[in-house]
Amino acid sequence: SSAASDVYKRQGKPYWGQGLIPEAVEALLARCFNNLALDAVWCGYYEGNNKSKRVCEKCGFRFHHTNRDILSPLGDTRTEHFHRMTREDYVAMHGH
Repeated sequence: SSAASDVYKRQGKPYWGQGLIPEAVEALLARCFNNLALDAVWCGYYEGNNKSKRVCEKCGFRFHHTNRDILSPLGDTRTEHFHRMTREDYVAMHGH
C-alpha cells in the first residue's frame, strides 16, 4: 500500500513574488517524506497558471499527466496538469 498527499497552495496578491510558496512547499515536502513516510506528493495547477507551474518546477516536481475538461470549483471547465514527487525523487534532491 502506498501513501500519498496533494499540495494545495493559495496566496494573497500582496505576498506574490516573495518566494513564500516555494519555501512552504519545501517545508511540507520535508514533513511528508521525513515525518509522515509518504511515498509520493502530488501538485497540480490549471492551464495558464504559470506561477503555479513555476512552483512545481522549482520545487522539483515532475510532470505526470494532464486532465482536460475538468469541472473546476467555480463551475467552469478547465485543463489541469499534475506533477508528482516520489520519495526517491526527494532523496535524490536532498540527500536524506
